[in-house]
Amino acid sequence: MKYMFIAAACLCVTIAGCGEAMYRVSGRPFDTSYAQRIQRGKTTKEEVRRALGEPMATAKTIMGGREVDTWSYEYVKQKEGFGQVLMGAMDSRYRLVEKSRLDINFQRDVVLDFVYSETGKPQ
Repeated sequence: MKYMFIAAACLCVTIAGCGEAMYRVSGRPFDTSYAQRIQRGKTTKEEVRRALGEPMATAKTIMGGREVDTWSYEYVKQKEGFGQVLMGAMDSRYRLVEKSRLDINFQRDVVLDFVYSETGKPQ
């Protein structure tokens, strides 16, 4: 009887693992190919806004004595799983599937500089 219970428990765990994957998403998808078309000193805030929509976050800083606006776009998709290390801490529920981030620095409404990073592939 004890062995039947263990076998039934193992079967339940196996069947549960075959279900549909659970995802956790933050941010919103954006046109990642647009990063290749950004031109320093030429692309304007309005052009970026038309192509990507409103930024997820904005910040104002001083660089070289001048005010710089930073716009950030980010999309992160994680899949339920085990043992993924994120930012130095163990997250036992989710593993990274896809992450795209674009930070754009503007000076006088024109792109000063930008950084684009991408991890993983869409599934």
